[in-house]
Amino acid sequence: MTSRVRDGSSPSRALIALVMTALLCVGLLSTASEAAGATPGARSDTALYQAADERAVPVAEASLFAMPVRCFEPDGDPRLGACRLLPRRPGAPTLVVWGDSHAREMLTGIIKAIGHRRVNLVAYIAGGCPPVDPGHGPDAPAVIAAGCEKHNALAVRDLTRMSRHHRRVQVVVAAGWELYRNAIDGQFGRWQTYGNSYISQTARLVPRGLPRLFRTMRRLDLTTHVVGQAPMIPNNPPACAGAFNEIDFTHATPRDFAYPCALPRTTVMVAAKPLRRALRANLRLLRPARRGHLVMPAQVLCRSGTCPGVVDRAEVWHDPVHISNRSSARLAPLFRPVVRAVVAR
Repeated sequence: MTSRVRDGSSPSRALIALVMTALLCVGLLSTASEAAGATPGARSDTALYQAADERAVPVAEASLFAMPVRCFEPDGDPRLGACRLLPRRPGAPTLVVWGDSHAREMLTGIIKAIGHRRVNLVAYIAGGCPPVDPGHGPDAPAVIAAGCEKHNALAVRDLTRMSRHHRRVQVVVAAGWELYRNAIDGQFGRWQTYGNSYISQTARLVPRGLPRLFRTMRRLDLTTHVVGQAPMIPNNPPACAGAFNEIDFTHATPRDFAYPCALPRTTVMVAAKPLRRALRANLRLLRPARRGHLVMPAQVLCRSGTCPGVVDRAEVWHDPVHISNRSSARLAPLFRPVVRAVVAR
């Protein structure tokens, strides 16, 4: 599941709080034009910390990346727009990560890939909200999903400002692409905990909004990279010794879910080929010199035709549709070419 951004059409505050604790990616940001900073340095996989705030917050290996507390409203709702994830490095290039909770699950790998390099890191992440260009400004009336549209409009506005100021900026977009595809096709049932009316709404932004995003990045002359679909556990997976699912959406912790068994790649990556073709087609909307990397997490998370549930005694999954923090750290080699491109620009 994933928490939704603030939206006038959302259910009660109690329900929002309920969903937000359901292991999902939350929206983040601080100010709309806030830049972000360099990594606090390389750390071992067993001692990863999120250090964007004055006080470092330990990140459990099986959990998702810990977002800075300043990326939330006082009442706990995620803020719309940008969030600086690491200490600011004036004059350094900026990498912008844009997407939903499936972008959030990549952040540990991205930060590890940055290492000691002078790179600012800014994120536009909102649960259940795919990265799109809504085609209107942040103050315009919403067409489909107000919170998600405004969040994405803020990202477009800020990137436009950055490009006008000739800042060295590159973009990474990531999302649960298969979930939105299934929502559009009316096939929610395959993925546990993910079918809800909000996802059905935001999925409708993708067919036009995603190509529009890449055309906008072309107009802004920004190199844009794409992260493909990460493996997910479907509903009713095969019986597995040591597996349990006690996610109750009110007290969700990494130990509410476990699935330590391997699954066939065709089970956890059902629409891998058509999604890869679609993402490559969107990359081709960019000028050739600005076409970034297509990062495929399954290249690391799966071995041949099988995707293990445990690697080096660490669980691969955070919940049925998100990988763990430790798994994200293993993706760092896939993001190093992206970081090198950012630094070289």
